Amino acid sequence: MLSLLFWLEIVVSLLLIICISFALIFHLMTFIEERVELTTKCTKALVMFNLVIGILLLFANYGYIVALSTIITNAIWLNLLTHNFPFVGIFDLNIISGFIFTVISHCAWLFALLDIETSGFFAYSLYMTLVWAIPLIIVSSLFTIDETVDRSAQQPKSIWHGILSSKIQWIKSKLPHTGDKLD
Repeated sequence: MLSLLFWLEIVVSLLLIICISFALIFHLMTFIEERVELTTKCTKALVMFNLVIGILLLFANYGYIVALSTIITNAIWLNLLTHNFPFVGIFDLNIISGFIFTVISHCAWLFALLDIETSGFFAYSLYMTLVWAIPLIIVSSLFTIDETVDRSAQQPKSIWHGILSSKIQWIKSKLPHTGDKLD
């Protein structure tokens, strides 16, 4: 009977945590929609904080994989924030690579926190701050930008735009030219 009550408490607790998380994300979306510039500044500050913590993790006993995954993930998010935010598309190269490295960082942090004896609150706070805070803000911003606004005039160019367009032009210059059909 005690085992059944224990698992019932765990299920109810997880359901409450999920409901509270969705309520906070909904509130975060309205906050981002009303204060885009402030959100961008605060998110950049959080990314810088995460990068500093990632560098300090190189000298701690959390492991090099955790530190490097934290640094790489936050460097990608910083690139996204400086070039595209808040006009972020779901198929943007920065957002896709950011989420891939976030999942890698997620796994690295889970294994690291299972090996180190620490309090649950500290582990959860560290984990949420360094792994999932920035992706949650980015995902929340995806739904706040009005889709009727012409993005092309306002959107700054990504760092990948310059690299890829120059490479495509170089490839086009090396290909043989047979002329136009209308010639």
